[in-house]
Amino acid sequence: MSNSLREACGEEAKDILVALVCAFPAIYSYRCHNRSKYELTTRELKEAFEFVVGSMRQEYGSKVTTELCWASWCSIRYNYVQLTVMPGLARSVDKNAIEVLVELIKDYPVLHTRECYIKDKHHNLPLEARLAFQDVVEHMKELCGPEATETVCWTSWRGVVRNNIRSFKATGRLLAKWQEKLGFLEPFTSVPPRDHSPPIFDEIDGDRPLVEVFGDKCVEALIKKVAKFPAFHRRWYVVRTRYVEGMCDRLREHWDEIVKELNTEFPGVQSKMAWRCWRTIRMTAARTVKWKPLLGFLAPHMKKSCPDANSHKNNSNNSNAQRGAEIATASPVTTINSSPEAAQEISPSLLSSLPRPEPIMGHAAGFNAGPVSASNEFQQIEGSSDWPYLSIASPPSFWIPTIYGPNHSGQNADPHNVHPSTYIYGPFQTEHNTYPHM
Repeated sequence: MSNSLREACGEEAKDILVALVCAFPAIYSYRCHNRSKYELTTRELKEAFEFVVGSMRQEYGSKVTTELCWASWCSIRYNYVQLTVMPGLARSVDKNAIEVLVELIKDYPVLHTRECYIKDKHHNLPLEARLAFQDVVEHMKELCGPEATETVCWTSWRGVVRNNIRSFKATGRLLAKWQEKLGFLEPFTSVPPRDHSPPIFDEIDGDRPLVEVFGDKCVEALIKKVAKFPAFHRRWYVVRTRYVEGMCDRLREHWDEIVKELNTEFPGVQSKMAWRCWRTIRMTAARTVKWKPLLGFLAPHMKKSCPDANSHKNNSNNSNAQRGAEIATASPVTTINSSPEAAQEISPSLLSSLPRPEPIMGHAAGFNAGPVSASNEFQQIEGSSDWPYLSIASPPSFWIPTIYGPNHSGQNADPHNVHPSTYIYGPFQTEHNTYPHM
């Protein structure tokens, strides 16, 4: 079986498919990609596409299927969209053409304002700026060829500016490639960078990493000196303190002492550079490989792994499975009317044989007093006609039946309005409600 419409019917089959689809806006207006599923489309699209497939079958026979036609159309539709996206100068002309464009725009101050780079289209520029950009494009065509059209130049220019503005707002500096070439723009000369908190592992204030400037020997020396100060071993403190300025006075003195000793061996080490290095090492100490032999002093602060964790989990799962099996095999709850004749069917020995856990506090119970023996409970039920129902089951060992009935005042206890100091013993059931074990 063919994997594509072209293999099954030839290249001209795709042209016929496109010609048929052109008559159905429901199909060609649907945005799809190579993995779009036909089953998830709209009913209107399916009806139109079935007509297209039927027409294709009249031309090519039964080898044309809905799956082949849909896969072929999705590929055509997706690739058409990709090809119609306006490429920039790097693809149309040359990867260095954008630098030529920037140098030309630098000579037109009217294009340096914010209003000139927030516009999506070049023809939306103010009149003076639009005329200036047309001059830039004319120079670009002379230098780079006719491919440097107005739209291509504007797309490239706007993309470069917006990427650098995003970087400037986030980090306070331009992208490395454009730091010296885009400084003339208004956003980078008159607008201060937005206050921000750099990510944990980002460079701070433009400083290079300690290991990059001074090498591994310096980092090893730093680790050995930090090992003498347990206050810097605690991970929670390192995570909380992003900058040296955030340390308390006592720890700041200790850290300055570390940096001072480090400068005797490696002159020029900055305090914030060393702190950033140690902070990164401490935060990744559990998974680092390079510095692990030197971090033995952190062992008391590392989380202890539980060797029996898996076995404990398995034992817990087995216990739960066993309990579930007991519940599944237990006989169903039998609800018996609390008449004296019915009560005689249940012997007190059955109740007394069931295990009794320690009483627990709850919000619903049959008695306002403490625990009593099973036989006493049964005797009270046997002599009372006010007991609505008695639930007895053959539950697992961790359940016991709860006897629910009148309290010491002679009134039926309300499970929704009982003093919180009352005791309960397990799940209980009436004719209309089943109350869980509390």
